[in-house]
Amino acid sequence: ILELLNAAADKNREMIDLYTSRRQKWTADPGEARREAMKLLAEIEQHYANGLEPPRTPYGPILIKVERAAIDPLTNKNRRTLADRAESLRFQLTSLSIGQPAPEIAGLDAFGHNLKLSDQRGKVTVLMFSFKGCGPCEAMYPGNRKLVELYRHRPFAFLGVMGDEDVATVKEAVDSGTITWPVWWDGVRPGTIANRWNVVGWPDIYLLDHRGNIRYTELTSDLLEIAVARLIKETEASTK
Repeated sequence: ILELLNAAADKNREMIDLYTSRRQKWTADPGEARREAMKLLAEIEQHYANGLEPPRTPYGPILIKVERAAIDPLTNKNRRTLADRAESLRFQLTSLSIGQPAPEIAGLDAFGHNLKLSDQRGKVTVLMFSFKGCGPCEAMYPGNRKLVELYRHRPFAFLGVMGDEDVATVKEAVDSGTITWPVWWDGVRPGTIANRWNVVGWPDIYLLDHRGNIRYTELTSDLLEIAVARLIKETEASTK
């Protein structure tokens, strides 16, 4: 992210200073941190596998209390077991890190057509997890449409995983032109794909290079635009 911000250093000076201070404060050895995380996940699975994830809470201040019901009273959805959450976290640590090949996503899109992430190999690919009603998600849509149009005839693809409650809202967004990229409907959040990819904050963004490797994650619209341009330039240079 610092590398991308430095592409327009004067404009991004405040963010550069923020990320630089965070990096200095929170720097840790990635390998050691990952080993410690895997050890803790194993302990959770051994001792607390059947426990339920913490329920969602409204914005505070609130009174914290023990909640044992299987249904989350705020979201009215089943609370996942800690074993399930641990497995998602393990998958993220082992398969979704920068530089790793992105795991396959394959299935029917929102309109019943076959859609595979690996079919985009050879193209710079954005993968976005979003849903209708997510303000930060929908705020990115105009920028997404701009990217799709700008790189229509270049080695570029944009795919979405939608966590809408109903597939009808996904189809409506596509039919109206709000979404101009192919999307899977993943069902009620967290759906099968989102759960596997450990999506806990929406939107969640992955940017893959033309080899299918994860190069960037969690980018804002401005940084996504810079990163896409950089990877497309890299892709086109490698094929000359």
